[in-house]
Amino acid sequence: MNDPRRAGRLAWVRPALTAIFALSLSIAPFAGVAQAAEDGSVAQGLADHLYVPDGVEGGIEVTEDGMPKGLSPEYGRLDTAGGSSSGGRVALPSKYDLCDKGYVSAVKNQLRWQNCWVFASMSSLESNLLVQGRGSLAGNDFSERQLTQARRTLVSSSQAERLGAVGQAGEGVEPIVDVGDYRYVHSDNDFLLSSGYIYEAGDAMFNGMGPVAEATVPSEVEENSDMYWVFGPMDDPDMIAPVGATSWRVSDPYAYDPVLWIDESLSLGTLGIVNDQGVYEGVDWDAVSRVKQAVMSDGAVSVGIYSGGSVSSPSFSDTDTEYYNAEHAAQFVSDTIGMGHFVAIVGWDDTFPKENFVNSVSHATPEGDGAWIIKDSYGTIDSQWWSHSGEDGTGFRYVSYYDRSLDYTCQLVAGPNAASDDVTLQYDLLGTSPYSDALLVDQAASAANVFTAEQDMLLEATTASTITDNSTVKIEVYLLGAGASSPTDGTLAGTTTKTYAIPGRYRVDLSKPIEIREGQRFSIVETVSSNVVEGKGSGTMYYLALECGTTSEYAKSQGYDHHWNAVSNSGESWVMTNGSWADAKTLNGNAELTTNGKVYGNALIKAYGSEADLPPASESAKTVTMWRLYNQYTGEHLYTSSKTEYDNLGKIGWTQENVAWIAPAEGEEVYRLYNPYSSDHHYTMKEDERDALVKLGWSYEGVGWHSAPAASGVPLYRLFNPYEQIGTHHYTTSTSERDQMVKNGWVDENIAWYGVKS
Repeated sequence: MNDPRRAGRLAWVRPALTAIFALSLSIAPFAGVAQAAEDGSVAQGLADHLYVPDGVEGGIEVTEDGMPKGLSPEYGRLDTAGGSSSGGRVALPSKYDLCDKGYVSAVKNQLRWQNCWVFASMSSLESNLLVQGRGSLAGNDFSERQLTQARRTLVSSSQAERLGAVGQAGEGVEPIVDVGDYRYVHSDNDFLLSSGYIYEAGDAMFNGMGPVAEATVPSEVEENSDMYWVFGPMDDPDMIAPVGATSWRVSDPYAYDPVLWIDESLSLGTLGIVNDQGVYEGVDWDAVSRVKQAVMSDGAVSVGIYSGGSVSSPSFSDTDTEYYNAEHAAQFVSDTIGMGHFVAIVGWDDTFPKENFVNSVSHATPEGDGAWIIKDSYGTIDSQWWSHSGEDGTGFRYVSYYDRSLDYTCQLVAGPNAASDDVTLQYDLLGTSPYSDALLVDQAASAANVFTAEQDMLLEATTASTITDNSTVKIEVYLLGAGASSPTDGTLAGTTTKTYAIPGRYRVDLSKPIEIREGQRFSIVETVSSNVVEGKGSGTMYYLALECGTTSEYAKSQGYDHHWNAVSNSGESWVMTNGSWADAKTLNGNAELTTNGKVYGNALIKAYGSEADLPPASESAKTVTMWRLYNQYTGEHLYTSSKTEYDNLGKIGWTQENVAWIAPAEGEEVYRLYNPYSSDHHYTMKEDERDALVKLGWSYEGVGWHSAPAASGVPLYRLFNPYEQIGTHHYTTSTSERDQMVKNGWVDENIAWYGVKS
């Protein structure tokens, strides 16, 4: 999907810094810090200002089989200011098929396990890698079995530590399966009998729980093997699996290093519109266009759909049913029936005749022509399994645009390949859940996580979540002292601002890496906002992305087949509204926010970074070396106190001009700003200049360095080039360089700040 991280005329000259390296950190709360609003006033403030779109009823929406469905699509349909909701429309052909381009991985068989949500998600990820030109049709094959077990296993202490989530033991999704309902031998296969949601796979990958290669943990096994007999022969319901049948559970699903990191998990909308009375109102053509564009730009898109035995169960693929035309492998659900299966959209055909959907049972005809091309997960006619599905047994079929069961969609975009020393620092192993009624409020609100570094490191990236179109995410990193009373009670070390056209979850590279020494506590503060321009209570809305599970008792009372368990500890996550911070755990004491057995966990904010070899604090306590670089393509000089940034920019083509000056470690602050439209930087000591540039669209990146006193310092001269748009300012300690530049037409703007004498 096109988004601000890939846009920009000069974005390629920015430091890449996208690889996530090792970050050995511990997670420490605000020990001994007073918590403002322990009385629950912040939680009540959120409850009082909760924004609920028109058409969203209270309680938890459920599917046809009684499972919680998740966030209402009405949040994604809110009209917002800030540009096209489809991320920039492009011309769409009447026909498009990823298979024709070699961008679709092989059809697999989920058997009678209920992990279609993983199969559909893997199809999206594998397709995206092919679109990116990474891997091959044969090589891009990931294990659905491993990821399913990882996502359906409560983590132990050692597993949580391995994932960089110290203190989160017991968190995750726990299957609740009545073994007596299923004809199989091993009760520990319950993780494969627990239904799920397509966005869960992305969350698991953000956690570093996968993916791993199919060959490492196979999801498909040979016919008549021990594992095949777990269910018994599937075409003979009276056959009981033999005693020697083998469990599908691996000893530790977290023992495998992931092959890659996830970059985006996008919510592309719900393809059908069903009102709050359960009445189908028609096709959401905006969502259709958005999904088509996503398929063209980034590969397959997973989608929820009806899957009664009469539709997608392979044994019926040769016979007309109420919603299926076997001759054309064409599905049209003419009744308003909830989804119960996930598949992958790999293309479309606007000209596919509506008559091809008419079957000999219901004789129903769609309102118009057109169909999605769907990849299923019930094998092919060429496989050894009893089953196959789709047109001529290929595993693909057509689904009418007007199919009334088509539901929400999700697309995964792969990030960088994983390395052996990659580490993620996190609390939010539960991630997004179907109980997450949006904490969307109509007054300023932020969320934060607080961490402590166990060794010197660079903080390079984080995660952010949005639920509305055109959301702006402001990320601030603070270095905190021992007496910090809130996540913002410290020194602002960096600010990053991004705008995302599409709702979803993103990995966000910080505007610059931040050096953090061993023992330093720091916070990542996120403010997610969007401007709702139509509907009830229009205005600026703020979203707090927090984990939300339920009590085990509530899940069992509702007959759910799994329980979402949120674990959090005091001081890990914080929420702010109306200028006051409180520990996120205080939300669980508010009756209005915890209906339907809800339990809030941590903020969905991770810390990605790398180990660093920083000089001991005692050696660098007095001065900081400032480095100077030049970009020959833009004419910009960049100044940085980060040797890592200096080295990384040198690797991608910037000219390294060595030491520019020596700055004091303390003193008056010099502010660093970045123009996202021109990729230019600016530096100033003046707060009014900084604030004016921010109002014009510049991103404030925090304090770059400090200035020495004028009486004892070395002056840094500031010059301005009135003839350029990029690299318009230059800073130097050299009077001869200053004088020569003035002769060349630059304007002398006097002294900007002071360095120290070397």
